[in-house]
Amino acid sequence: MKKLFVIFLLLVAGSASALPSCAGLRGLNRTVDARTAETGLLSIGLFTFMGISPDERTAELSSGTVEVTDTEYSGIGYITLGYGASNHFEFGTRVSYLLNQLGREDVDDRLGTSGDWNGDDGFSEAGLFLKYSINPDAERFWLGIMPWAQFSIYSGGDNNFVTMVTNGMESGTPTNPCSS
Repeated sequence: MKKLFVIFLLLVAGSASALPSCAGLRGLNRTVDARTAETGLLSIGLFTFMGISPDERTAELSSGTVEVTDTEYSGIGYITLGYGASNHFEFGTRVSYLLNQLGREDVDDRLGTSGDWNGDDGFSEAGLFLKYSINPDAERFWLGIMPWAQFSIYSGGDNNFVTMVTNGMESGTPTNPCSS
């Protein structure tokens, strides 16, 4: 069993080392490496972060007060591209898609008045990233700078923009787990 676990751990570590960052640049998932990708190297990444949360509440129905459990579903997905332009420059881009849904519990005639699902989804933002790096110590030490710009985009849905609800607060600016 221990041997199987070590093999699994090596496979996961090997796969993780191949992942681009959420910005499409060289690095692991959220972390951007100071070193640039090889010249001419194109990377493509797909990332998702999903959440499911039961929400218990008291509902006032025609039959009286009833305890219900609704379920909130939220998620964000990214499509990223990165390109190593030279030994010192790397370009990256990403587009994000947000999903927010509320599934209501079927109690008495509750769904007849409110419906069973409510939510919105759509493309939310696009980002452009540039990374410039130098290595003054011949491969052992890298210094880098990474300016970026992010733009709000909208693909339709019920609202003018997609909202992400976190910690009970609703915001017009989506929560971005790939930002720090």
